[in-house]
Amino acid sequence: MDTTKRGLYDRYNVTKKIGYNDPKAEYFVMRLDEHGDDAKHINACRKAILVYAEAIAEHIPQLSEDILKKYSDD
Repeated sequence: MDTTKRGLYDRYNVTKKIGYNDPKAEYFVMRLDEHGDDAKHINACRKAILVYAEAIAEHIPQLSEDILKKYSDD
């Protein structure tokens, strides 16, 4: 199935490993590894996670640092 034409839809069930699952919560899942079959989509996801890391740098510095270390091309 060509999912590039589907837009935004429920595709994953997300559960927390620790803590309470809020039934009203909304999540957006992004594939970050390089093993998928849609390289353009994965590249966009990797760019998005880097923007997120920059946005949280002051609030959650360790998470930001970990993300940048793992997904930056530097």
